[in-house]
Amino acid sequence: MSNTIKCIIVDDEKMAGEIIATHVSKIDAIEIVKSCSNAIEAFNCINTHNIDLVFLDINMPEISESPLQNL
Repeated sequence: MSNTIKCIIVDDEKMAGEIIATHVSKIDAIEIVKSCSNAIEAFNCINTHNIDLVFLDINMPEISESPLQNL
C-alpha cells in the first residue's frame, strides 16, 4: 500500500493551474497525476485513475453556467 496521495488539478486558467502545481510539487507525499483544463477531462481522469485529491477551480465556464448547477 502506497502512502502517496494521487491528485489532479482542474482549472481553466493555465497560469492558475501551474501555480497550484508548483506548490503541490514541493510536497513529497502528493503525486500530480494530471492537470486538466475542463470538467470533462477531469471526469475522464477520475474514472481511469485512483484519485485521492482534487484541486478544483470553483468557477469553470462549462459547469458554472450549466442548468445542472442548481440541482
